[in-house]
Amino acid sequence: MKIGDLVFEVPLGKLWYQNNPWLRNSEIGIITEIVDHQHAMVLWPSGELKMLLRERLVGCNESR
Repeated sequence: MKIGDLVFEVPLGKLWYQNNPWLRNSEIGIITEIVDHQHAMVLWPSGELKMLLRERLVGCNESR
């Protein structure tokens, strides 16, 4: 993950999301800053800037 990547939040973690992909947050945000190896700042469409654990973020079209 790097600055500028589009992401969505999976509150229960990536492993849970792999088994339940339809139960995810529908908002897509953009990473604005990598704080450290565990956290990133994400700007959401509402204008809210939020620090989240990187393990709770999944990149959009990550399979590409």
